[in-house]
Amino acid sequence: MKKPRIKKHSSRRGGNAPEGKSPAAAGESAPSATGRSSSAAKKSSSSAAGESAPPAAGEFPPSACLTVVATPIGNLSDFSPRGREALKSADVLAAEDTRRARRLLAGCGLATPPVLFSYRAENETAAARRVTAHLAAGRRVALISDAGMPLVSDPGAAAVAEAARRGVRVEVLPGPSAVTAAVALSGFGGKGFVFLGFLPLRAARIRRTFAGAAEFSGPLVMFENPRRLARSLRLGAEVLGERRGVICFEMSKRFEREWRGVLGALAERAEGCEGDLPGEATLVIAGAADSEDS
Repeated sequence: MKKPRIKKHSSRRGGNAPEGKSPAAAGESAPSATGRSSSAAKKSSSSAAGESAPPAAGEFPPSACLTVVATPIGNLSDFSPRGREALKSADVLAAEDTRRARRLLAGCGLATPPVLFSYRAENETAAARRVTAHLAAGRRVALISDAGMPLVSDPGAAAVAEAARRGVRVEVLPGPSAVTAAVALSGFGGKGFVFLGFLPLRAARIRRTFAGAAEFSGPLVMFENPRRLARSLRLGAEVLGERRGVICFEMSKRFEREWRGVLGALAERAEGCEGDLPGEATLVIAGAADSEDS
């Protein structure tokens, strides 16, 4: 009987690697069309800074550090010495708006770091990958938002979470915050507060947001566009009742001001001057305990 012919595995390109392994996994580099190994080609193509694949968790260089820096919400004098030093010593600066970042640096008399790129909500996934790649190269990366503390209704969470997952050192430099400043200015007190971020665009979702926080005893804090402020105040009065509120504008700036009153009266006041109100408003509404005592 004629013996069956056994086909041998070929070590050439196109041959089969051992079962369950690719040539790379088996410790072999499959040659490219130019005769170079795939690992060599990958090394060549990733020669640009930050383009190589990040190492595994725990293998990042000890010099790698991600520093989250709070920046002024209006008054440059509020910027801490530690914050200035962090921007001065950073190899890379990830900023929500690079134009604002350049103005901040210029106002502090600081040079622009070697690498400056945009980290916005719209490009957060790609920007977080860039942060990770720079950390993998052992660089010091600073992360800032337009104003105040990053990650508080601002982008940055993806970069921080990934850095922490990979064992990279993450620092946070505290500083100005419109949220805590507005709570202090309101005088409502309490053992805590609920921060609702930017209010939703749709009225139904605003109602649900207020309803979900209605029973909390402490004040409710949120951001709102001045053009939608009157509507949001009316919806707040509808859901929460005529609680006291404080609206803060241009905090820490030259024309800082605040309005005080019950929600319905504040809505009427905002209705007549929506087009003249600057920036974004920080609204603080008294908590359930305050409304019960009043």
